[in-house]
Amino acid sequence: MLSTRNLRPRALFTNLIGLTKMNRGEMTAGPMLEDTIIAISTPSGSGGLGVVRLSGPRALSIARRIFKPRRLRWKDLQPQVFVLGDIYDGGKKAFIDEAFFVHFAAPRSYTKENVVEISCHGSPVVLDEIVRLGTRAGARIAHPGEFTLRAYLQGRLDLVQAEAVNDLIEATSLTQAKISLGQLRGGLSKHIGILRAEIVELMTLVESGIEFPEEGLGIEVAESEKRLEALLWTVRQLVSSYEAGKAMTEGLDLAIVGRANVGKSTLFNALLEQERAIVSPYPGTTRDYLREMIKIDDARFT
Repeated sequence: MLSTRNLRPRALFTNLIGLTKMNRGEMTAGPMLEDTIIAISTPSGSGGLGVVRLSGPRALSIARRIFKPRRLRWKDLQPQVFVLGDIYDGGKKAFIDEAFFVHFAAPRSYTKENVVEISCHGSPVVLDEIVRLGTRAGARIAHPGEFTLRAYLQGRLDLVQAEAVNDLIEATSLTQAKISLGQLRGGLSKHIGILRAEIVELMTLVESGIEFPEEGLGIEVAESEKRLEALLWTVRQLVSSYEAGKAMTEGLDLAIVGRANVGKSTLFNALLEQERAIVSPYPGTTRDYLREMIKIDDARFT
């Protein structure tokens, strides 16, 4: 059974970008958002906890067919409240696993649609069975990146924030995670929005001066140059920060070079804190290049 947990986060985001190149208005009005989707949201493999997520107009009604609350009636269930119950296969009249159920009513959810999350034991067999029961009840298996795609189409995220989701998932250092979280919360988007507003205002003033010179609605050349230089400086600062951000995200490549038998392999092993390279008094022992990843002060180096 297809599950998006089997795809790497970068593959999910690449698929998201491909889909969002289509017209946003057409996608919002299209039939895709009328479906209710289901997918395993936790990584592949066995674990103590696994999560299956549904999103769409029928998320709650589909969940009612596969989940049985133990102490509460369905009409008493409140949004954003965890409820203990069991996964139930109505066709076989058998219980599959005990689980917690929580639902988020639109628009107060990740996708701004009705969202249901079922937390159970992290057995791949159990998780796949829940997805199977959900699809049999009317859900569709989500396309790679579709939960984030729906969040974008519904106005919950912009593209910068959507990419930050992927960067946060793939973060290899706490610093990188903090940077990605700031972008996810709209820090970079807000900064770009302010720049855009200032550019549009300056452009409007310049065009007004050209179209209606006798009305005095334009802007002096010196003033426009001053404001444009300030904007260019801000943009240059933003562009220059890209390399630092890229280094934090992807790490830096470093090379240990030098004459034979000066301690390159010894230094390599010391940085890794393991005997990775052969240390020998004979020149030319290490003939092929060795590559490893290390972290120094929360920064990644290869």
